[in-house]
Formats: sequence, structure tokens, C-alpha cells
Amino acid sequence: MTIFSNGNLTGTHKELCKALNTSLALGKMESWPEGPWQVSGAAEPLPPSPEHVPMEVSMRQARIMLLRLGILSEVDAIIDQLGVGAEEARIEWEYSTTVSRDWPLIGAIASRLNMAPEEIDQMFIAARSV
Repeated sequence: MTIFSNGNLTGTHKELCKALNTSLALGKMESWPEGPWQVSGAAEPLPPSPEHVPMEVSMRQARIMLLRLGILSEVDAIIDQLGVGAEEARIEWEYSTTVSRDWPLIGAIASRLNMAPEEIDQMFIAARSV
């Protein structure tokens, strides 16, 4: 693949798709020619794409992120105060190897901490890099 100073790209369909992190669907062709393709650069730069929120992080990543935010002990206390189901929640919290974004326990903890869904998303994004 070649990138020119004017922003144009040339290369095979597969190379361009990989570079652009997309699948190019140009026209209604039944098969794609194997020769070189060219994609012209845009006059204005594209806005940055929103960060992908991971649906799952490791328990290690989650706990380190909570510790860094200064709320790990508060989360532990919330789990102990859940009432019915607290014992099962404690087992899940202690022995799970991963934390899923859609895990009901995450929703319960977030509710007790008055955290918006966007804040939880940001925590999962940050935890991914731990």
C-alpha cells in the first residue's frame, strides 16, 4: 500500500480495508477486482471515532481501577450491604476472573455510587489499559 502526500491511498482491496479498519463496499459488484485500488483523501480530517467500551475486563484490571479511583473499599462495603443475595454477590466478586459490563452486580454497585452509565463506560475503557 502507498500513502501519498496529498492523502491518497493506493493498494489492493484487502490492504486498504486493513489500513482503514473497515470493509469497503463500493457499488454493487459481485466480485472485487484484484488489481490496485485508490481512495482519495478527504479535504477535512475525519473526527475521531468514539472509544470502544469493552464489554469485559479482567477482575485484576477492575480492582486496580477501583483502587486508583479510591473506591475499592467502598465497593466492597456495598457488596456486603446488598442484603438478600449479598453472599452470592460476594462469591462472584471474590472468585470471578472477569467483570462484564452488563453484569447485574455492576448495575447495583453503580446505582449505590450514583454513577451514570457513561461513567461506568469510562471506567471500563480505563481499566482495559491497566
